[in-house]
Amino acid sequence: MDHSEKKPEISIEKSSQEVCQKYHLTNGNETLFSLLDDPHFSKLYVVGGPGTGKTRFLTRSAVKFAKSMEKNVLCVMPNEKIYKAFLREFGKRRMDSEWPQCFNEPGVIVTLEDLDANLAEEPTNVLKRCRLLIGHLGHQFFQKILELSNWHYDVVVIDDIVFISKDRYYAMLCAGRKREFVLVAAYDWHQDKEFKERNSPPSFAEFVQTERTNKCDHSTCTGKPAIWTTHMNHSNRPDASLKWISLSHYVRQLKGRTDRPQATIQFVDVQLFAEAPSREQAGSLMTAWNQGEAKIAVGMAEELLKEGTSADNIFIIADFEPQIELIRRLVHESKICKEVRVGSPFDFRWTPMVRNVIYTNTVSRRLGCWGCFKPAIGAWISVLTRAYGRVIWIGNSEMLAEHNWLSVRNFLKFLNGEEMEENKRKRGRK
Repeated sequence: MDHSEKKPEISIEKSSQEVCQKYHLTNGNETLFSLLDDPHFSKLYVVGGPGTGKTRFLTRSAVKFAKSMEKNVLCVMPNEKIYKAFLREFGKRRMDSEWPQCFNEPGVIVTLEDLDANLAEEPTNVLKRCRLLIGHLGHQFFQKILELSNWHYDVVVIDDIVFISKDRYYAMLCAGRKREFVLVAAYDWHQDKEFKERNSPPSFAEFVQTERTNKCDHSTCTGKPAIWTTHMNHSNRPDASLKWISLSHYVRQLKGRTDRPQATIQFVDVQLFAEAPSREQAGSLMTAWNQGEAKIAVGMAEELLKEGTSADNIFIIADFEPQIELIRRLVHESKICKEVRVGSPFDFRWTPMVRNVIYTNTVSRRLGCWGCFKPAIGAWISVLTRAYGRVIWIGNSEMLAEHNWLSVRNFLKFLNGEEMEENKRKRGRK
């Protein structure tokens, strides 16, 4: 791809209205293709729990995308398990009428299972004939393809983070427990001439001018437009409104329709307390615990209860068993918190009652670990998107700059629509 190619200039006023109209659609595939064709957006994320139809949505979208474009498309699964689950769902039925009988026909759509008996084929020869090739990253055929330096096809990735359309989009799936998923598009303000010159993103008011969306008064945010999300249910129908995640110092607010409660992710920085709690360690990572953070977590639960929140509405998540036991002991000793549930991310089971999650993560310079942060995101997504609830996340902001993707640092970048440093470096080498 020629990176010197000039991208179209963007009119904020014009694009705001067009974007709002464009994504109030009744068909999930149309939403995806509108995003793929829209130069205003640089990233694509699909977020949801197991069994919510994310893979089905992306795969069917890839098929439609391949049929609508005169080019080759790779549809990639990160591992064989997910790939075989896809084959069970689609392979035997051959995608209904969308699958040709013989993969030797021009413009055919095939899986790597179809190619297993034809591994003598060169990747380039197969790609010339196959409009859509579906498989998993560990397959030797894909290894050959990924080693090619001069490739002229688009990539749609299922359940992983990879480039789509060379360098414009990513697909990312997080685990959650819900029967719907969220399609997320991040506005790439860097490509806009006006805002590039002043080196700051457009404000919320500059980016979106519509009565359907809550407007930001900038009292609690930096004015960065961060991420737009369209909530999709199991039948791929977007909600009637878009939602905006604003970025304040350590607070994320997911602002939905005015007739819905507000979902919030709040970061509680332990460094802000008079005596910053120190991390204790005895022998191994699995024995890590932190009394200061445990007290803060229980204190937050007490505050919620004082506000009138029921104990059934609160769940405290900690990374490792010693920390969980410590918090349980503090909860039991508390006068008002005795009924609050405590457990690991794997103990969490979402019910309509749970609208508040308190998460304390295990991280320090000595441990160099974010504990079970990744599976904890599943609980977050359930609470934020199903219950429009609140996540109170307790941690040390001093650590945010010291870890890469598996850390919260890049999760914050994900929320704020920023590129991951690794991908920036990759682009610079091309």
